[in-house]
Amino acid sequence: WLCCTYNTRKRQSVVCRFPNGKLVLYCKGADNVIYECLADGNYDIKKTSREHLEQFGIAGLRTLCLAYRDLSMDKYNS
Repeated sequence: WLCCTYNTRKRQSVVCRFPNGKLVLYCKGADNVIYECLADGNYDIKKTSREHLEQFGIAGLRTLCLAYRDLSMDKYNS
């Protein structure tokens, strides 16, 4: 079933290389998927984000989240 496996990841990613050589991974996707990928240690940001996502959901709004991460060349190559 192609339709059953097509959206299992629920996110899309792209790596951008800037003129200065900096590599950044951008990822967009469903709020619950992106939220689960957020780095540990940012409790305040995660709490505020969860509250906002819940408010948007209660209002009947659909959400799409964007996250990013700086990449080292070693991480990119692996």
